[in-house]
Amino acid sequence: MSEKIDESFETGLILALHALKAALQASPGFRDDILESIVKKVQESGAPTGLDPIKFQQPLSALLGEHTLDESGRLKFPNGEIN
Repeated sequence: MSEKIDESFETGLILALHALKAALQASPGFRDDILESIVKKVQESGAPTGLDPIKFQQPLSALLGEHTLDESGRLKFPNGEIN
């Protein structure tokens, strides 16, 4: 695969995970503490041999922290940015 396709896929995947997290947090009964506990355990185990540890962590990190939707339904990231 070309580098541009890889970058596009990675960016799309991470944004999709942010959107999924926002939707989950808006769901009644969602237990953020359980999801974050699982993600942190996976992060602590580290990247499998042969994988880039930084790229391995990026999608996992997308599932941590507060994610909300603004009044227009746009995703609001933990750092305050809106997409």
